Amino acid sequence: MVDLRALRYFVAAFEERSVTAAARRCAISQPSITAALQGLEASLGVRLFVRSRQGLAPTRDAEILHGRALGLLAEATAIEREFRARAPRTLSIHIQPDISLRRAAPILRAAYEASPDIVTRIVADPNQADLVIGAEGCLGDGLEFLPVWHEPYVVLAPAGHPIRFKTVVRPSDLEGQPMIERTQCRLQARLESQLSSLGIRPDIRASTADEDAVVTLVELGVGLAIAPASHADGVAGVVTRPLAPEFAVGRTIGLAWRRGGSHAGFARTLAGAMTPPASALAARRTA
Repeated sequence: MVDLRALRYFVAAFEERSVTAAARRCAISQPSITAALQGLEASLGVRLFVRSRQGLAPTRDAEILHGRALGLLAEATAIEREFRARAPRTLSIHIQPDISLRRAAPILRAAYEASPDIVTRIVADPNQADLVIGAEGCLGDGLEFLPVWHEPYVVLAPAGHPIRFKTVVRPSDLEGQPMIERTQCRLQARLESQLSSLGIRPDIRASTADEDAVVTLVELGVGLAIAPASHADGVAGVVTRPLAPEFAVGRTIGLAWRRGGSHAGFARTLAGAMTPPASALAARRTA
């Protein structure tokens, strides 16, 4: 039996005339495209492409298969749409680990309001998700990204810490201060490098990839942390102070989906429901 996925990869290779371009179009690896083509050739007992440094040259058999494949794929898509329309829509969502569920709640609420019968699944693996709620720059390849909101990084401090009296926190204010290192954050290395270039050496008292642990350690008085402002939401024992402009960093949170996937329209609907201006923002591509 001919595999529909292999047919999709074949169509991409036929139309792109290149394994590299087909892999990019399908957001998969080149070996996966090559294996699919070889499997089709073995299954059908024909040669589909003449391979050279210039790319792929389709044979007559490939031209015949291309027309048939387009028809089969169109029919498969029609069948899928027909039956999906009858059943409750299932949406798998991955939420980046350092974004709290409470912070992502407005997006989930918008999903239920946009489609009351929707069935959502929160999944740990972003590769298994229809939509990803994540920060720009922290997403995998092959995704479209639509910004929804921006939030600054701030200094988290125990409620009684003297730094609470600072209007803004400058790099020099962190000299010798006990700090909590957030090992999962990609900006952590950048911040540490910036401090090091200024001769500032915080006293690292704890390191963790668990964002809840970061907030708890700060609340317990173990040290300060530089983290997204939303980390302190609803935590009475933690205060926040903004970073000085020359030291300020932030992150843009948004929705991401697989390039060429079927959820782009739904993602834009959610973004528009969250913040009306976001619907006018162009989706960005990850490399």
